Amino acid sequence: MRRAVLALVLLVAGCTSTAPPTPMPTPPPFRDCASIFEGKAELPELALPCFTGGQNVQVGRLSGPAVINFWAPWCLECGEELPAFQRLADRGQVKVIGVATDTNRSAAISLATDLGVTMPTLLDVYGEFRRQLGTINLPLTVFVDSNGKVTTYVGSALKDETLNKLVRERLGVG
Repeated sequence: MRRAVLALVLLVAGCTSTAPPTPMPTPPPFRDCASIFEGKAELPELALPCFTGGQNVQVGRLSGPAVINFWAPWCLECGEELPAFQRLADRGQVKVIGVATDTNRSAAISLATDLGVTMPTLLDVYGEFRRQLGTINLPLTVFVDSNGKVTTYVGSALKDETLNKLVRERLGVG
């Protein structure tokens, strides 16, 4: 009886379904990746999608100096350090790109939105990029110098001071 009354009320109100409306997809908060990938680096020959769309990006074409921050929504330390990487990106002294790894698009967008992350970001659903670099651990940071040479940092969450020090030491920037 209650269902019949509810259906009648909805019909009178102009509703034809009791199902909630389908939410519109949230646009990704990230910046475009295209201009960052115009060089040659000692990175795997792997193509990954940029969150802003377009063709997949060849990660081996990253031009340095650049910093790549691998993160995942389920990684607590990654969430701790993401704001420091965003501040580094905002300063504009070095290219900073994120790689949302071992996650899906909506979870990555949700965390990025919550933390105000807008740096260009690639999606690596299965963590292939990380594995091809020889590590499965997070947090992971990769530094690409102006000659395309790659060095990595795997350890605890980076704070601004330590991140800036690594950028100076490994990339000669800052």
